Amino acid sequence: MARIAIILGRLSVGGATRVALDTARYWQQHHEVLLITGEPGAEEGSAGIMLQGLDKVQHISLQGFHRTLAPWQHVQTYRKLRQILRQFRPHQVHTHTPVAGLTGRLAAASLQVPMVVHFYHGFLFSGYYGSITSRLIRLVERWLAGKTDLLMVLSQGQQKQLVHSYHIAPAEKVRVAPAGINPADFADPAGRLRTLFRQQYRLDEHQLAIGMVGRLVAVKNPAFLLETVARLLPAFPGLRLFYVGDGPLAPALQQQCAQLGLPFSTPQHPGNQATVTFCSWQENMPMVMAGLDVVALSSVSEGTPLCIMEAMAAGKPVVSTAVGAIPEMVEDGINGFLVAENDLPAYLGALKRLLADANLRAAMGQNATARAQNSFNQQHGLENLSQLLDLANEFKVV
Repeated sequence: MARIAIILGRLSVGGATRVALDTARYWQQHHEVLLITGEPGAEEGSAGIMLQGLDKVQHISLQGFHRTLAPWQHVQTYRKLRQILRQFRPHQVHTHTPVAGLTGRLAAASLQVPMVVHFYHGFLFSGYYGSITSRLIRLVERWLAGKTDLLMVLSQGQQKQLVHSYHIAPAEKVRVAPAGINPADFADPAGRLRTLFRQQYRLDEHQLAIGMVGRLVAVKNPAFLLETVARLLPAFPGLRLFYVGDGPLAPALQQQCAQLGLPFSTPQHPGNQATVTFCSWQENMPMVMAGLDVVALSSVSEGTPLCIMEAMAAGKPVVSTAVGAIPEMVEDGINGFLVAENDLPAYLGALKRLLADANLRAAMGQNATARAQNSFNQQHGLENLSQLLDLANEFKVV
């Protein structure tokens, strides 16, 4: 039995949390698992409910995983982690999210932990900061890679970027372990979930609804989607847009709604006939996906968005920018449409085609479901990750 410490920077709603907790849940049956998590940011949804089913996992909540360039804060977090890890004496340390990757890998290396693994869910050195800061982060990541045994990415595209574009580590150190979902969770053959969503938000059955799922931050480019929907409304007057998530850009987006003359609602100020609905974070994602007609992303940088997997499992076509691993998930013209980032005419055209043609939406939805069932199965992803445990034999962990 191996002792595995999993360090997650923020226990917030999102793909990194899902992957880390699914891994802990999978490995707790045969190994001793310690889960160390930070707290969600002020505008992030807490994923505390996702801790269910981790009965055999020891959980420690730790403050200090905030994104900052202030070194003294990271030093304090490093010291706390080092103390925890020294007591646990792990055979393996797995880190998720950038700050956990920095402090956790340094703490593990200082204790000579036999295996140190870092999981990339996206690249902080691409699309988040200016050129100078991004270059500095890349230098730090290259240095940290020298203290890491394996770097895990979610797609082949990310692997190529990490090795060949950003030169973070040699190819033999970078492995692909795709994330996944349970597609059966999103099946709605009787339409019950769709009815629940549409009753909750007062949508007629034939009223069209577009949804974006994720944090409302600059890298997700949510204002671009809002501008697109404003241009669609003359042709589709009953169209509704749902932002499923929250973030620091919510007030600016609401101001943009006012400037565009679009009625909007929030959880604090619900409206019956709002064109734009800010839903905040939702626990019942199968219901959300069932209620939508099209799922749209306009990000300028991405990893492997689980919301796309969920949308496709629910039989919804996707319109997205072709960034990150999304082109490995969405087949352009088959189960959705891919466009270049910030290409408003192409984005507008793709959404128009889907909104105007129910048969096209249905056909692409069926293709999306098949793709999800064949390619996004969570069990397969976890089995790939379990290969890491086999490598522990090299260190005589029993």
